[in-house]
Amino acid sequence: MSKKHARIFLVLMTAVCLVGAWWVPVYLPLSETVNYGCLAHKLCYDSGHPGAWRTLDNTPQMEQLTFLLRGAALRQTFNLSYGTVTLHEPGDLIVDLDINDLAEPTPDLYAVRIWRTRGTPSAAIRTTDGRTYRILDPAPLLDFLENEVEFE
Repeated sequence: MSKKHARIFLVLMTAVCLVGAWWVPVYLPLSETVNYGCLAHKLCYDSGHPGAWRTLDNTPQMEQLTFLLRGAALRQTFNLSYGTVTLHEPGDLIVDLDINDLAEPTPDLYAVRIWRTRGTPSAAIRTTDGRTYRILDPAPLLDFLENEVEFE
């Protein structure tokens, strides 16, 4: 094989590895032995008030939420804004979750935002190191939060 062919092969293999690494999802490293807590805030388009709050510490809902978050496929993103979501029509909602370790006096481990605008669900997770991940299939989390969690 000539040097030219070797270089072309090297470039192609590098491209294949980069594409493969981008397509492989990552998962949150939520331990099964840690007792996690969560402060949830729900804001609806048609609610007419600042939103509803719920603490999910030491509840069956928190165990189920941890299970759903542990199994959610994520992809790191640079163009998905975690901060700004606009509610446009009735049925639109935003749910913010602050996930923390109840045994450690540390700041929140993960900030999760799940939203539905114009019928399309989306979700993002921000970690303490500043990385933002997109949840590839946010529908199970959104269904769980709408049907299983009672907001006050």
